[in-house]
Amino acid sequence: MMDQIIELDFSNLVFKELQKQGYDLHESAGYQLISEEKQVITLSMYDIDIYDDKVLHDIQQIVDRVSNENGFYPFHVEIHVIHR
Repeated sequence: MMDQIIELDFSNLVFKELQKQGYDLHESAGYQLISEEKQVITLSMYDIDIYDDKVLHDIQQIVDRVSNENGFYPFHVEIHVIHR
């Protein structure tokens, strides 16, 4: 599965979609692949409010859409906040 993520440049696809929606990313992502159906993506983002449920929901929906469009099961999204 990691080969597919690398081959598709999945991280870059996610970054582009998030940036289109105005999110400021550090442009690094980490993956935890437990099984095909259970996977986690950790995104490093600048100054984001991880306590804002609307923001977290929006980011999750964007990642879900990109995942679905590229034949992946949904990823659970974790955010690593970087303060400037």
